[in-house]
Amino acid sequence: MAKDLITLQRPQITTSWNYSESVSKCKQILYKWKNITTELANELWIAREHLSQVGNPNWNNSSNSKNWSMYCHEIGSQRQVVNRWLKNWFGDEEDLKRLEDEVADKELPVEIELLNEDFTTNSSIPENSVDLILTDPPYPEEFLDLWGNLSEFAFKVLKPSGFLVAYSGQFHLTRVMVNLAEHLIYYWTMAIMLPGATQIVNGRNLMCGWKPVLIYQKPPFQKIENTFYDVVKSPQGEKELHEWQQSEGGVKQLIEIFSKQGDTVVDPFSGAGTFPKVAYEMKRKAIGIEIDRLSYLKSKERIIK
Repeated sequence: MAKDLITLQRPQITTSWNYSESVSKCKQILYKWKNITTELANELWIAREHLSQVGNPNWNNSSNSKNWSMYCHEIGSQRQVVNRWLKNWFGDEEDLKRLEDEVADKELPVEIELLNEDFTTNSSIPENSVDLILTDPPYPEEFLDLWGNLSEFAFKVLKPSGFLVAYSGQFHLTRVMVNLAEHLIYYWTMAIMLPGATQIVNGRNLMCGWKPVLIYQKPPFQKIENTFYDVVKSPQGEKELHEWQQSEGGVKQLIEIFSKQGDTVVDPFSGAGTFPKVAYEMKRKAIGIEIDRLSYLKSKERIIK
């Protein structure tokens, strides 16, 4: 999707809107053009405003009874993909300014550090200083190269025999694993169960209710001290602050298995700050790295509060 439309003006949200007509309109645009148009961008923005905000005047209207996730499914895309389009097209200047002012003079606890940088080029973390990398990189195909970058980063900053624990999607799993194996040793694949959060995968015609958690280790290989169960049950994902935000419940179990109190835990795709927040609460030294300025500020605000 073209990024040169980031300067689009947000359309006005009218009280008159029809779910079925909006879906039909977006499907026709996507089928005809296969790319971004102002018309499509505006229609998607209006639809999300109607379907994502409790308290919207049309929320209880029977024609709007379906939610935003279902709408994205019906136009033939995933919610996180469409949210990413909208973010690229319209930006978030108002939120950015508010958060800059709000967190400017506030300090984080000394045991937690948030870095607004690109881990692939600007990482200030010393070599061989990290006990655990726990992260949730983006899954779409355009981000596959980042998994190779992650492998290189982990090899650099992890202590010998330290673990990389990474959430992954299934669609490109084989390529993800090849990229991680560039510098690390494969240890195991865990499953995180997502009760009540099944996702329809149109490309494979199935409903997915679990997520792989890939375990890799920096050489030399060393067996983990305590036996662990390779299935983790997690509450439904929390998406209030970030489109790829994960719930805190499953994260706690992984931190408990692969680190101990006082260890340094790093997340190079920090997003909403869930992983460093939980690590800090579990008495680890936590470092979150996030390239997106808005997500970084949201996570800082969240932890300060």
